[in-house]
Amino acid sequence: MIPGNSFEIMACALIVQMDGQSSAINLRKLRDRSGHCSAESIYHHFCETQLRPTFDDPEFTNDFATWAYRVIRDDILAERLGIIDPGACGSVEELRATLRDTTEDRLSEIDHISIAEPGHGFYFMRSAMFCFDTEMSLDKPEDIMWALRRMTRPSVYYHFVETRTEIGNRIAISSPGPEPAELWARGGFLSWFA
Repeated sequence: MIPGNSFEIMACALIVQMDGQSSAINLRKLRDRSGHCSAESIYHHFCETQLRPTFDDPEFTNDFATWAYRVIRDDILAERLGIIDPGACGSVEELRATLRDTTEDRLSEIDHISIAEPGHGFYFMRSAMFCFDTEMSLDKPEDIMWALRRMTRPSVYYHFVETRTEIGNRIAISSPGPEPAELWARGGFLSWFA
């Protein structure tokens, strides 16, 4: 624990908007347009899917894999896109290159390129994340079990996903007290308990 500091529990919310790209209606367009969309869009479609509410139990954890599976019905591509780990990439550009290489490899294997039905293209989105204080804090490591039972999905996402990656670029509205970013820079949420 960092002496004299409590750990502030934060939450977050997304404001989602179009990225300015035309929708991709097939795999070739997805490859091309993902090369020109913003870094925030790549990050949004790979990482922030965990934060968005959903009514189903998605088989895939990123929007690219889900679209490949549900819309163009390419199970092989969906599996390949689904196993891409954004946390293993050192930057959004590395993540983008992995997406490009994966789609390029699949394009070289197929004879027929499926086309999305009208209105079901891949729409490139991006978001701004706003972080805010939940007014919950931990003074000692033993408080974690109490806090986890009360933390919302956005709080869990913020502390265990968003702040662990170096590829996100977020706008934060911070609360007084120790900055979560300062704690993460020293080794993250779990190091607070060391």
